[in-house]
Amino acid sequence: MAFSRMTVHALTRAQQRCIDIEAIRLLLDYGLAEPAGAGFEKYYLPSRTLAEIKNDLQLPASRIDRFKNLYAVVSADGSVVTVGRLH
Repeated sequence: MAFSRMTVHALTRAQQRCIDIEAIRLLLDYGLAEPAGAGFEKYYLPSRTLAEIKNDLQLPASRIDRFKNLYAVVSADGSVVTVGRLH
């Protein structure tokens, strides 16, 4: 899924949590979506998907580690409303 924009809140949270745009793009392109209520979806990357990203993009494991436990909440219009890390 390509995101159309990021809200100010999402940009602030990404900066605070050291999550870059590349990571958000990969999260939305490869991640699984689940309903998050009120028309929102939460995207996350399961372990098997991290292996797929590593193989597809030929990235070293050290680069893949920064994608672990990421999530993004996306509104119905495709806007990323917040990002974070699952605990």
